[in-house]
Amino acid sequence: AELKGQLQGTLKLNWFSIMWRKFVASSLVLGLGVPVGQEGPSIQIGGMVGQGLNKMMKGNKSQENIFISSGAAAGLAAAFNAPLSAFVLVIEEIHHRFSNILILSVFSASITASFVAFRIFGVEAALGLGQTYLFPIEGYVYLILLGFILALGGWLFQRGIFDIMPRIFMSLPLPRYLHGYIPFILLIIVGLGWTSMLGGGTSVIMTIAANEFATSTLLFVLLVRFVLFQIAYGSGIPGGSLVPSLAFGALLGAIYGNIIIQLTGIEAHYLRNFVLYGMGGFFTATTKAPLTGIVLITELTGSINQMMAISIVCLVAYVISDMLGLEPTDEITLRNKTSFYPTV
Repeated sequence: AELKGQLQGTLKLNWFSIMWRKFVASSLVLGLGVPVGQEGPSIQIGGMVGQGLNKMMKGNKSQENIFISSGAAAGLAAAFNAPLSAFVLVIEEIHHRFSNILILSVFSASITASFVAFRIFGVEAALGLGQTYLFPIEGYVYLILLGFILALGGWLFQRGIFDIMPRIFMSLPLPRYLHGYIPFILLIIVGLGWTSMLGGGTSVIMTIAANEFATSTLLFVLLVRFVLFQIAYGSGIPGGSLVPSLAFGALLGAIYGNIIIQLTGIEAHYLRNFVLYGMGGFFTATTKAPLTGIVLITELTGSINQMMAISIVCLVAYVISDMLGLEPTDEITLRNKTSFYPTV
């Protein structure tokens, strides 16, 4: 959100101050297992590095925007080893436009960062969910209902972080700078008894994709993670919502898959398919970026044979979320930030 504001001219960011503070703070937050995503800090740190390079090279505003965009794509690509997704995300969700120099710069940066991260640091694709089966065409009607459910889940997700949680935190008899301590206190309580609830959600996705769980168990995990994320994100600590949203989508997909398999007799090995479709649809509902959702899930999971089914779920989730009046999460975040902090 901050980078979009910088590119649009609604926020003025001090690149060095933001870079080192975000690095230190996000390292502490993510390293301790707070249930937020790493993509937000990765994108912003990468963008600030790009802004700093442009300043050192004494480039103009147009060049600065290209450097920031390229750095943001490189940060995401390095974090997830997903260069194509990083490229599409920057173009579709941040810029909403295409130009030759922008495409060349952003794509080159994301490919280079991914190559270095993979070859030198050994970073692999974030989600390797194993084999998936080609979903039968006669079952596509169930995917339409799934897209509808995911859009409703996205609506609840946004109402929580932008309406309910701000009111709760504002009502607390604590100054704003102490709000960030609340998720850390909960982290200790939860971590002592249930370590799998820690982190952004990658481990949860991998676990439910590799094992069969009762619907009641999945519902309980979904509720716990949803509440923990809402508190963590609402407190204002540094962290993204991409990986947690994928985890929520995976859980909703698994719950829906369990029900459909029990009611219709669809083979149980298609449950992993519903996990994939849930991730793509929920991401689309909350970001309003269907192309990025399709490419992201395909690249992160390596399941190219699922692209048609994922596209249907993402399309339905996009249409229903639009009917519900959902806006991209980053745009709402940016609007809230510019209301209080026009200069950072």
